[in-house]
Amino acid sequence: MADATNAERQRRHRKHKAGDHSLCDPRRCDDAVTPVVTRPADRRLGPRGRRLWEEEGGDGLTGVRRNVLEEACRLVDRLDRLDAILNGRDRAWLTLELDDETGEITVVVDKILSESRQQQLALKQLAGELRAGGGAAKPATGGSILDQLAARRAQRLANPAG
Repeated sequence: MADATNAERQRRHRKHKAGDHSLCDPRRCDDAVTPVVTRPADRRLGPRGRRLWEEEGGDGLTGVRRNVLEEACRLVDRLDRLDAILNGRDRAWLTLELDDETGEITVVVDKILSESRQQQLALKQLAGELRAGGGAAKPATGGSILDQLAARRAQRLANPAG
């Protein structure tokens, strides 16, 4: 990087020493290029979504199965938020809209219950896909909720009299 004046070179050098590498030439300064950072999906999840991620072994999954699990975890968290709205812990289901021209106020009530039901159906479908795709390695705690349900169902089918 050619500096036009001595003052520019000194300014760039001072910034470099202070840790600011925005003016550095990436070919000459290793710190000028930031390292690639990939955040795990579970950091963006809520408590129930994170628990499902860990129970299903999300960090060990790849490809479509990982994406399906991410969506299932997000759906679990979304259902928690919808449940909070339905139970009155969050008042986002009701909004007031003001018409600037006429001054009329319109009360808008969202269809939160139907949305919650749709999300539950979507979660049911994703859980079916996860079961059909084969389970992850069982953790030491005895398997995930989906694994336990599948085991109970297999046991019930094997012993129809019991």
